[in-house]
Amino acid sequence: MKFLSKFIFRMKSEPVKKSFKWTISEDKVIWLQDNRKLRKTARKMKAEGLMKHQFNLVRNWFMIELGLLTGLRVMEVQNLRVGDLLIRSNMSSVHVRNGKGGKRRDVYINAELKQECIEFLQIRREFGLPSEYNDFIFCCGNGRPVTTRCLQKAFKECLERAGINWNYTFHCLRHTYATFLLELSNLRVVQEQLGHSSVKTTEIYTSLIRKSLKKALDRIYK
Repeated sequence: MKFLSKFIFRMKSEPVKKSFKWTISEDKVIWLQDNRKLRKTARKMKAEGLMKHQFNLVRNWFMIELGLLTGLRVMEVQNLRVGDLLIRSNMSSVHVRNGKGGKRRDVYINAELKQECIEFLQIRREFGLPSEYNDFIFCCGNGRPVTTRCLQKAFKECLERAGINWNYTFHCLRHTYATFLLELSNLRVVQEQLGHSSVKTTEIYTSLIRKSLKKALDRIYK
């Protein structure tokens, strides 16, 4: 009885741990107007890079397209190799060798990004960059991968050129991809594409699609 009373006292005195629920705000998503501005600017950077023979501008274009159409984390983008762009006749994908928690996954891509991957690899070869299977996609002149800081800085440069919200971060590309994909698909698909261990993590994006849901409801049967 004495032991039981001590146990009960200890249980009462221990603080109750509150469950943490991660949330995301609308300002972390690059909505359609800014999205279009960013992609348009990226395409202009590619054209300028080809004209002036400045590969970093072409690289920035591909970085934006890849981020918006795959939702890869910045470290996953940094670690991509040439052989990770799996171009197939039916369903092409980008292979992530070492995602969060050391997990591998294939992120399936649409026909648009597939063609951009083909184009980007061709441009790399024209610039004389190493393009063997294990060569880094985003590399310096010596073939070493660029740093995540370099990618984040390049992203900020793209934002500045596009004249849009400087507060966006590289990770906003991932939030944007997840939100827009969820509007067209389901939680399970988004979970697989993003590489979330639990669908609970993916569920944070459901609150963000309410904005589009309202527009859809206003247009229903009209």
